[in-house]
Amino acid sequence: MQKPCLRCAYPFEISDTDLEFLDRVSPVIDGQHCSIPPPTLCPSCRLRRRIAFRNSYSVTTRSSSLSGKNIFTQYYDGVPFPVYANEEWWSDAWDPYEFGRDFDSTRPFFPQWAELRNSVPHPAASVLNMENSDYCTNAGSLQTCYLVF
Repeated sequence: MQKPCLRCAYPFEISDTDLEFLDRVSPVIDGQHCSIPPPTLCPSCRLRRRIAFRNSYSVTTRSSSLSGKNIFTQYYDGVPFPVYANEEWWSDAWDPYEFGRDFDSTRPFFPQWAELRNSVPHPAASVLNMENSDYCTNAGSLQTCYLVF
């Protein structure tokens, strides 16, 4: 099936295999099969939309929402969720279970997801296994690096 992209009008193909996959991964909520609709944007526009959610290069300093200490982060002060220093986020200084909540099937999913996302603390930077590389984000296993993304 050929469809024009709703954003750029470029025609793109949706195969029968794609439709079968969407049907196979569609969720069943309260016993009701909720079909995932076929895409309306071409693959390039869908990729742009996914990447727009990421912030890899804009960084700042701010206070940790847990301890108040100054941290290097990709999240500015105006974000609606708490931001913890990475060592605090990985520590036992806070209980992640206190943010759990029941799903209300009478309300739409995405507003509930946004409420949950905006209440749960985020780590200051997306890093793992870093050594002497405090001013890096979206990286892993770095040693003595500065502003690597």
